[in-house]
Amino acid sequence: MPPAEEVARRAGSLLAATGGDNAVDALVVAEAQRVHDEVITGDVGDLVELAAHAETVTIRPLGI
Repeated sequence: MPPAEEVARRAGSLLAATGGDNAVDALVVAEAQRVHDEVITGDVGDLVELAAHAETVTIRPLGI
């Protein structure tokens, strides 16, 4: 199912704010922001930078 327009637009804004190019990571952070949740991942890289521009989103490394 494609992301809701609101989430897709937020993901685009996150990419613009960071200069990033990983649309999947941006969609993950945008959806986490929409539901006020955290993201647990084994690859924090781009997610941390994106989350810095998304209120209410915390990125947590897997296993901690």
